[in-house]
Amino acid sequence: MKFFTKLKKKVSPRKKVGLVLSSGAARGLAHIGVIRALTEKKIPVDFIAGASIGAFVGACFAKHGDIKELEEVVLDIDWRRMLKLADFSLALISKGFIHGRKAAELLKAIIGDIKFSDLKIPLAVVTTDINSGEEIIIRDGSVVEAVKASISMPAIFVPARMRGRFLIDGGIVDPVPIDAARNMGAEFIIASNALPHPVSFSSARQPFEGAVKSVKPDFIKEAPHQKKAVFDAVKSELDALIRENRDSRQYLKKSIAALKSKIRAALETISKDAPGIFDAFAQSFYIMQYEIARPKLDKADILITPETAHISSLEFYRGREAIMAGYEAVQEFSFEKHMYFLEREGR
Repeated sequence: MKFFTKLKKKVSPRKKVGLVLSSGAARGLAHIGVIRALTEKKIPVDFIAGASIGAFVGACFAKHGDIKELEEVVLDIDWRRMLKLADFSLALISKGFIHGRKAAELLKAIIGDIKFSDLKIPLAVVTTDINSGEEIIIRDGSVVEAVKASISMPAIFVPARMRGRFLIDGGIVDPVPIDAARNMGAEFIIASNALPHPVSFSSARQPFEGAVKSVKPDFIKEAPHQKKAVFDAVKSELDALIRENRDSRQYLKKSIAALKSKIRAALETISKDAPGIFDAFAQSFYIMQYEIARPKLDKADILITPETAHISSLEFYRGREAIMAGYEAVQEFSFEKHMYFLEREGR
């Protein structure tokens, strides 16, 4: 009987495994925990397909087939300080707040200046052509350039110019790129989905307290002073106008009082609990991605869904929580019925 068991393992038809890593911003750091747990279980990965943060984590894993280095980096980085390095520019506001040059430098420091052909595990990076809406899958050339394009959230990052196209976040068209992994040759799909259900997202989340709030870029930090300077200048002009036109003094006072009253009334109609402009945009963005991904999730042979609803989009400093959520999600999953197809030959 033992001989039969060993023989069965030796000739078992181990399928080619594709690891699919979803978009999800800071929540996507859960993929690191998922990969660590899969590695501990000695589950092989033959192909990787990722969108947005999934492309970043996937690239780091694909480089050497090891995730420890990225986990150490994520846990060691002071993400609040890191955001100060973002190249914010008001001059680019019509195209996006962040140009992306410094993001590319950071990616290069973490991933390395390597090409897809240098990777230990084949990788597919999903991006979106902002002009045509096409899903553009990158599998050759510079890994950093491809990942930078895939993480370029619209309105936040300036679209990445690559191969004659303007590319943005791959999660817009394919947040959980299962088909991309299948097309690479994967016969068995393990998908890590870090996009929380909108209901759990809204109930678990606290008001936005993410990294951006605590380390606003200089032009935002200085905004109150700039506003004060503007208001002081306006007040000075009004005072001069009043002095020159004393007969109109009462009229101006009434006009200003009426304006203040209208502003006060308008502010009172806005709930203090209402999400801010970025909060609303980010939540809308991820609700959209969840709805796009939902009908495709059944295509995965194994679906891992880390509990990440309590983590906000830019709360990268909560990486430890996200990683643990991914690790625990794998530990809670029963792989027994799948092991016949997943065990390494000769194990």
